[in-house]
Amino acid sequence: MRFIHALILCLLIPQLALAQYELAVIKAVSKSRRTFVTQHGRNEGVIEGQKVSFTTDNISLIVSAKTVTRHYTVWEVVEPGGTIPFEKGNIILLNRTISYSEVMARSKEIQGQKLEVEKKALSSLVFSGAFGLGVFQAVSGTSNANEPSVSNFHGNFRYVRSFFNFFEIGMGLRFDTETATLPTVTSVAYRSSVFLELIYYFPELWGPFDSKIFATGTAGVGLSRTIIDDDTQQGFAFLFPGLRAGMDYKISKLWNFKIEAGGEAWQIREKLEDDNIQTTTQVNAIMMLGFQMFFD
Repeated sequence: MRFIHALILCLLIPQLALAQYELAVIKAVSKSRRTFVTQHGRNEGVIEGQKVSFTTDNISLIVSAKTVTRHYTVWEVVEPGGTIPFEKGNIILLNRTISYSEVMARSKEIQGQKLEVEKKALSSLVFSGAFGLGVFQAVSGTSNANEPSVSNFHGNFRYVRSFFNFFEIGMGLRFDTETATLPTVTSVAYRSSVFLELIYYFPELWGPFDSKIFATGTAGVGLSRTIIDDDTQQGFAFLFPGLRAGMDYKISKLWNFKIEAGGEAWQIREKLEDDNIQTTTQVNAIMMLGFQMFFD
C-alpha cells in the first residue's frame, strides 16, 4: 500500500510542478518591442497589473498585464529599457507565479482604481463628415409620383461629455449641402443647425484592439435655404429623430477613430415667393466617419 501511495505521489508531483505553465502564442508585437499580445483575457483570470513570466529555451521574461479584455491581454516588460525577443506567431511558456491572495488583493485594488476613473467625467471634441442618400421624400402641395434622387453631404463638430460610465451627451454645429434631382429640374439646399445627442456605449470589448460599440440618438433645429433655378426659398429645418450605430477605435491616448451608420428624419418648412409655406418631410440613410479628441 505504501508503495502505491509513493507511486501516486511520484506521478502527481511533476504534474503539479507543470500545472503553473501553459503554452501561449504571440498574437502581436509592438514596434517599440516593449509590449505584446496573447490570447489570455479576463475569461482565464488575467487582471490588469498581474505579473507573470514568459519563457523560451534561451530567456525568461517578467511582464505585467497592461490592458486586459475578455479574450486578450497586452503585456508590458517590467524591466526598464527591456525589450521583447519574441516574434508574432512564436509559441512560448506562460508561468503564472502570482498567488491567489495576491490576485484577489490586486483585483480589489484595480476595481477601486476603475471606479475612480469611471467617476471622472471625460470631455472631448468630435469632428465628423458624412454622406447620405434620400430614401423617402414628401413635399406638401406636390405629387409624390416624381420623387427626386437626393444626395447629402454634411460636416459637424461637437462637444461631448461622459457621465454614468456608459453614457455621453453631446452638442454641436452641423452644416449640410443637399442636391435633389428630377428629370427636368435640380434643387440645391443648404442647412446650418445646432443639435443635441445622447450616446450609449455597450460595455463588451473583444480582440486585442481597444474598440467599443455605441448607439446614438440625435435631435436638432436650424435654418434652411433652397435654390431651384433662379428661385430661393428659406425657412427652418427640424431633425428628429436621428438614430445611428457605430464603433470607435482608440488610435492613441488622446484620439479615437469613429465609424457610424444610421438614418435621420427631417421636416423642412420654407416660405415661398407667394408667402405660402411649403413643408418637406425627408428620410435619409447616412454613413459617417470622424475623429474624437480627448482633452481632460
